[in-house]
Amino acid sequence: MKKILVALKSLNLGRFSKIGAVAILVLLWGIALIPRIYWFTQKDALHNDEVTTVLYAEYNELGWIRHFPQQIPFSGKQIKEAFLMTDGAVKDIFSDIGKLWQDTRDSFHTNLYFSLFRIALGTLQSGNFKDAIFRGAILNLILFSISFFMFFLLLRLLFKQSKFLPYLAVFCTFMSTATISNTILLRPYQLQEAMFVVLSYFLIKFLSRDKIAVLENKKKYLSLSFFFIMTIMTGLTLDSAFFSILFVAFIGIYALGYCVYTKRFRDIGAYFIIVVCALMFAQTINQKYLGNLFGNVAAALNWKTEVATANSASSASASDISGSANLGTAASGEMIVSIDASAQGDMAVSAEASATLEEPPRITTFEDQLNSIYKIPTFTTLMGHFYTYYWTLPVLIVSLLILCFAIMYFLERIKKKEGGETEQVPKPDWRKMVLDFIFSPYFGLTVCAFLFIVFSVFLAIFKELRYGIAMYPFMIILPIFLLNSIQDKRIIYAMGIALAISFSATAFNESKIPYIWRGYPEKLYRFAAEPKIPAFIICTTNHYPLILPYLADDQIYIFDTNIYTAFEKFQFDEFFLIMNDPIINDNIIDSKIWEIKEAYKVGVNIGLWTVGKLKRLVPAAVPITIENGS
Repeated sequence: MKKILVALKSLNLGRFSKIGAVAILVLLWGIALIPRIYWFTQKDALHNDEVTTVLYAEYNELGWIRHFPQQIPFSGKQIKEAFLMTDGAVKDIFSDIGKLWQDTRDSFHTNLYFSLFRIALGTLQSGNFKDAIFRGAILNLILFSISFFMFFLLLRLLFKQSKFLPYLAVFCTFMSTATISNTILLRPYQLQEAMFVVLSYFLIKFLSRDKIAVLENKKKYLSLSFFFIMTIMTGLTLDSAFFSILFVAFIGIYALGYCVYTKRFRDIGAYFIIVVCALMFAQTINQKYLGNLFGNVAAALNWKTEVATANSASSASASDISGSANLGTAASGEMIVSIDASAQGDMAVSAEASATLEEPPRITTFEDQLNSIYKIPTFTTLMGHFYTYYWTLPVLIVSLLILCFAIMYFLERIKKKEGGETEQVPKPDWRKMVLDFIFSPYFGLTVCAFLFIVFSVFLAIFKELRYGIAMYPFMIILPIFLLNSIQDKRIIYAMGIALAISFSATAFNESKIPYIWRGYPEKLYRFAAEPKIPAFIICTTNHYPLILPYLADDQIYIFDTNIYTAFEKFQFDEFFLIMNDPIINDNIIDSKIWEIKEAYKVGVNIGLWTVGKLKRLVPAAVPITIENGS
């Protein structure tokens, strides 16, 4: 028996404890992975910007800055392969990354995510957008994993005294619908989230001097290796997206305040050098980073003038439209158009011969969106984002309970009970308590996160969740801090479990997960269900992403910028007219020759396209036989 006890004592139980801790973390990561994989499999369509992600990554000019050849019949398969397919050679991957390094072709976006996306696409030879979704899913799941594990390490730095709370916080964070939505959106925001977490981890290590100092004459100095790593991480954060500079600025201000408060003035200079070197590194990996950054700032300062110009143009355009004939007016004058608007702002308009629509549907133009750029997001808008995707009602209730318990135990610490009587503790230093809390990393990171969300939504043209979504993981820090202040472990575990359940309850709720569009191609792009009827596509290249991925493989499509020349050359008896114009009416179609069978809007995120199904009333002068273009 004694030999067994001696053998047990000789075992390194700490090692088994570490293995168990890692196993629990991996289990939580696997659980958080499940809803992400599930929603990727349910993703039936792409946001307009997700399509441009593919175009940016593979540096495709056709369909981006160059038109498809006009008045040449192409099959849908040919168009999609030319639009979405990579060159198919390994050397082309490096060639495209080099081009992105030189110029992303969009001054509002950096190159890092698109370069990674190009690597993920590899030598993909497919025009099916779902293949691109699969490759993008692999990339975003890798970035999510980096974010997950680094956030856990960050939480361990913040809550060293608790083994339970870091696991709880990382689970709640990555089971929220906000972070799930971020992963399934094929845009730079998942990279942005990962880099924010990594940079915050190194910032807390910098401020705490945790295992990063070199001792010399009893003074602490920043180690060269840590200086190098933090510079690289800051540079990569800057190049994850242009808005990232806001977060770098906010945490820089916090770090400055913390160093002044703790009288670590030497670190101020060190951090300043880190940021300067990081900007130089960002410029190194993105040749136009600083130029585009300053250009964007200058453009922002001139936006008021652009808004005024857009207002005038929008008014003139509205006057022109108001003088036009109504949508769907046909030769018979008998037609009704019904409009279905989904929760995600999509539009589908179907038509049947019955009555005349008096007013065309309201189309939200780019100018309309531009007009709102200087409107500060209202409290209702921001809280709507929080409530819909993060602070749902169950989460809000549990968080308020945690706050109540935290206040109760705080007041108990102010008073102590001795011998059945309550005596006041010596008056606390309230000023020091408040300053300690303000300069604590819990409060500092939370405030930086909230400021980033507010400013990014304010500066963005479209007031959407995705511009601030990268900061949502940090919103869990303050509730966990309050939970940590409760002295009763039973309450901590009870509230923690309740918080975990409330966050994960909506992980599979489709109404809380944007960017899925399940069933939308069949619902909106109904012309693709009739492949025997050819279609004219009349538009500019910047509208291609809204429609080209959803073309039918065996349907014939003809591009043109002039509707009249297209009609003259191809005298079809029946065809679809697909154009980025708000209306199809008698001003466009000669009602003596054509009957408008139906007209509806398409576009999975913005209703910019109008589809009309036309049938010839007068026999064609010359029968047309078409062959696919090459």
